[in-house]
Amino acid sequence: MAKKKRRVPRPPRQEFERKFLAIVPELPQPLPEPVHLLQGYLHEGEPYDRIRIRDGREAVLEYKASGNYESNKMPMDLADALYLLRCHRVGACVEKLRREIPAPYKGLIFELDECLGANRGLWIIELEHPSDFRLDRGRLPSFVGKDVTGDPRFKMRNLAKRPFKKWPRAEREKVLAQMGL
Repeated sequence: MAKKKRRVPRPPRQEFERKFLAIVPELPQPLPEPVHLLQGYLHEGEPYDRIRIRDGREAVLEYKASGNYESNKMPMDLADALYLLRCHRVGACVEKLRREIPAPYKGLIFELDECLGANRGLWIIELEHPSDFRLDRGRLPSFVGKDVTGDPRFKMRNLAKRPFKKWPRAEREKVLAQMGL
């Protein structure tokens, strides 16, 4: 009888991303058609669970481990997702319009998030990239502003707990100025 090969589970792939403020007056026009995203978090800390609803039609439960590891995603029933967001979320839901814009690096895409609701006014760009990626600021388009990757205020789960509209006025005005608004 032949021995069965034991399958060794693949460790989760690490994700690397940079986050920038968008310089709104410099954004390419017309902007691509957006996807409406509504997301909420089910508990604080790491790892975390997030529910994301896309265009009011599709719901996904995501589990994200500590660090930069990719999330595990599982489709879920829309009614169940709405119930969990209504009754069990931590903080507010984050609502945004997401647009994809090609980046000047082979195969990479800028994800432009126009925040809505309690975070209205924030425009954030995310760039997921491989681990060996070297960012050349000289190759970035003029609409890519300040790098806020290390600033915890701009993490979506933190914006759910402390939305942009609740930031001190001077802090909000400084960010709006950095975005050319």
